[in-house]
Amino acid sequence: MRLAFVTTYDPEDIRAWSGTPVHMLRAFRKQGLEVITIGPLHKKQSILLHNKIRLCRKLGKRFLAERDAAVLRGFAAQVEESLRHHHVDAVFSPGTLPLSFLRSDRPVAFWTDATFDAMIGYYPGFSNLFWASRRAGHHAEQRSLDLASLAIYSSEWAADSARTDFRADPKKVHVVPFGANLETTLSAAAVSRTVESRSARVCRLLFAGQDWARKGAAKAVEIARLLNQEGWPTELTLIGCRPPTDFKVPPFVRLMGFIDKSTAEGRDTLRHEFTRAHFFVLPTQADCTPIVFAEANAFAVPCLSSRTGGVCVLHD
Repeated sequence: MRLAFVTTYDPEDIRAWSGTPVHMLRAFRKQGLEVITIGPLHKKQSILLHNKIRLCRKLGKRFLAERDAAVLRGFAAQVEESLRHHHVDAVFSPGTLPLSFLRSDRPVAFWTDATFDAMIGYYPGFSNLFWASRRAGHHAEQRSLDLASLAIYSSEWAADSARTDFRADPKKVHVVPFGANLETTLSAAAVSRTVESRSARVCRLLFAGQDWARKGAAKAVEIARLLNQEGWPTELTLIGCRPPTDFKVPPFVRLMGFIDKSTAEGRDTLRHEFTRAHFFVLPTQADCTPIVFAEANAFAVPCLSSRTGGVCVLHD
């Protein structure tokens, strides 16, 4: 089977979307599929697009250029041109943007973590939108769902939005959680040894996220403070984010900053921190599917988080 793997960015870039597309690509190839990559795609520039952006700035509104119809048509045209030179059996994308205006006689599928409507007013980047961006984004998402033969989401929260907000055919909407974006070969025995090696004297909490406010780093610090206050010696390691300038780092907090897991050194550091942690804590205010949960679970680290977005959904 030959599959076209389409992304607006470089599909081989481990830094894109926390490495999720690269690991999807590798997984397809490990299954024996012949994969043709299409991307990165060029964003078509025009005077009209620049004028829209300038107008929104004056109005104090957010304009989503990547969801503008002209930009999306440009993406589709580039994909169609590439497909003329490659015979494929199906087209796949880890997002809906390259598919919105695509014309293809091959089955189309995508696997992503949210719908456009679910993000409006939920993530800061999707707040205070210009009305035209809201309309264009909804229209583009609807076109992608109508085109797709298979719409895969990483959570029931996202899948429910597809069925409810876009009236997508439930038969083609499926939920498949994302896996860990780390190369690990821990056996069951190795996992057991890892758990047994963890300290019995101090509770080690691990937090990883680049957005201090949205990811809830301050609340993670408060959790560690309360545990220490109650007589449970606790240490919190913060990875990826920088605290506000007026934040006073408590003695029980370790700041590690950004760790680049595209490097061997970065991957080793993350493995070390997951290995020694008792709990992964992410009191996030808004999230679709934090990949880091799967990465923590790969090292037998239980996760504590907020009930929001795609983090979890209660079933009756």
